[in-house]
Amino acid sequence: MTFEKIDPIFHAWAKRHGLQVYTDCKDEEVRMVRIYGEGKEFADIGIGFAIFDEDGRSHIVDGDRVWVDVGIARRPSRNSRFEQIEASENDLNEALEQAYGKAKSWLSGSS
Repeated sequence: MTFEKIDPIFHAWAKRHGLQVYTDCKDEEVRMVRIYGEGKEFADIGIGFAIFDEDGRSHIVDGDRVWVDVGIARRPSRNSRFEQIEASENDLNEALEQAYGKAKSWLSGSS
């Protein structure tokens, strides 16, 4: 899977929610959005081509799958959250909506 294949879906989804799409982070090509909560708290949702194992190591996976990464960094770090939702091009929009719901829930403090 490539960014070219998912860009139309990701950009349309972000536009529906009024979110700015970031395509570059530290000289790396990315696709991510940032959702703001109260104060300075925020959650990020991005598209990844790697899955993270229990030890935090990433493994690039070829094929037609992507991972929607959703995370919120908090202090102390035990209060941080991170999840990956596996998706194909066909169900990417659904996975993005799921990640958006998680991010909004975490930001509101309801989970």
